[in-house]
Amino acid sequence: MSPTLIPTPFPLARVRFKLVAREPMDLPAYKGAVLRGGFGVALKARACQRPPPDACTPCRMGNACTYGYAFETSPPPTGGVFRNLSDVPTPLVFDPPLVPQTAYAPGETLSFDMLLVGRGIGELTHYVRAFDDLGEMGLGVRRARFDVARVLSMNLWGREAALLRDGAGDGRPVAADRRVIADADAIVARAETMPRERLTLRFLTPTRIKHAKAFVGDPDGPVPELEFHMLVRALLRRVSALASCHCGADWQVDFRGVIAAAERVRLVQSSLLWVDERRYSTRQHQDMHLGGLVDTVTYEGDLAMFRPLLAAGEQVHVGKAAVFGNGRFVVGD
Repeated sequence: MSPTLIPTPFPLARVRFKLVAREPMDLPAYKGAVLRGGFGVALKARACQRPPPDACTPCRMGNACTYGYAFETSPPPTGGVFRNLSDVPTPLVFDPPLVPQTAYAPGETLSFDMLLVGRGIGELTHYVRAFDDLGEMGLGVRRARFDVARVLSMNLWGREAALLRDGAGDGRPVAADRRVIADADAIVARAETMPRERLTLRFLTPTRIKHAKAFVGDPDGPVPELEFHMLVRALLRRVSALASCHCGADWQVDFRGVIAAAERVRLVQSSLLWVDERRYSTRQHQDMHLGGLVDTVTYEGDLAMFRPLLAAGEQVHVGKAAVFGNGRFVVGD
C-alpha cells in the first residue's frame, strides 16, 4: 500500500477570473452550470476548425483540439486501465461563488475560480480568450455582456499569488508563465494539518456520489448514508482518473487494501441533506439533474493515511458533475 495516498506527478493550478458586468446581468443562484456552459460555447466557436453541423460528429482531432480536450476528453491510448473509460473527467473544475446573488448591475464584479489539472494548465491562455469572447456574446438569460477585468493566479487555498492579466480586452497578453503550479507536496502539506482520528467534512455544493448504482442520500434511493468507504471509493476513482488521463501518472495503489481500511472508519454524525439542482444542457439538449448532498458529516477511526486523498479532493471535488462545481468540500468545521 502506498505510504502517501496521492499520485505523482499531480500538478494543479488555481486561476481566479474577475468579470465586470457591462449590462444588467441575471444569473441563477448556483452559477457553475451557466459559467461552464457559456465558456463551452465560446471555446468551441474559437477553437473548432470544422463548421456546424459536422463539428464533433465525430471529430478526429480528439484531445488535440482545445475544445475537445476540455469538453469531450478522450482517454489517452497509454491510459492503462483508463484506456477504455467512457466518462473521462475533464482537466478543469469551476468553483463558482457560493453567495446566492443573482442580479449584477453594470459595474458589479462576479468572481470565480477555475482549477486546472495537468496538461490543462497549458491551455490557460485559450481559456482566458474564450471568456473574452463570451463577454461579447453575453451571459445569462439576458445575454448580458461583461469584461474580463482581471485574471489572477491563486495558491490552492485562495490566496493571491500572481497577476496574470490586468484590464479587459482580447488583445491583452496573458502572463501564463507567471501562474503558480502546485504539486503533490502542497497537497501533502495541507493533509498534515488535518486531524488523524476524527474528521468533519463540510460539503459546500451538491455532492453526487454513486454507490451500488444509486446516488447516496437520494431520498428515493436505497443508500441513505455516506459511509466513509463510499467517499473514499469515489475519491480514488476521480483522483486516479485525473492523474492518468491528464498528468501521465502511473499510480500504483493497493485499492482493495485502501478500501478495506476505509470500511473500518466509522460514521459518527451526519447533518447531510439532499438538495435538488437542475440545468439544461445545450450540448446534450436535455435537462440534467445536479442535486446532491450538502452540509456536514463526521468520521472517526484511523484516518491518517486518507488525509492526502481528502486534501486532493478539496481541490478537484468528488462525485458526478464536479466540473460544474458540484462535490466541493472542505475538511474541518
